[in-house]
Amino acid sequence: FSRALDGRVAIVTGSTSGIGLSIATQLASEGARVVLNGFGKENEISALQQKVVPSIFVIIANLTKRFALL
Repeated sequence: FSRALDGRVAIVTGSTSGIGLSIATQLASEGARVVLNGFGKENEISALQQKVVPSIFVIIANLTKRFALL
């Protein structure tokens, strides 16, 4: 069967907790490949990634800081 978001990629900022995590989880359940973005302890986020959907990709960064991704 085909899901609504099969083949799509969603980047959800602030998605390592709260509303952002709920949105990312829902998008993944509808077939999207999801990029989680947030900050926190790397081991906790890795555990979260495996618990929610193992195919989710994680970028740990605080996007409120200009050079956080460098």
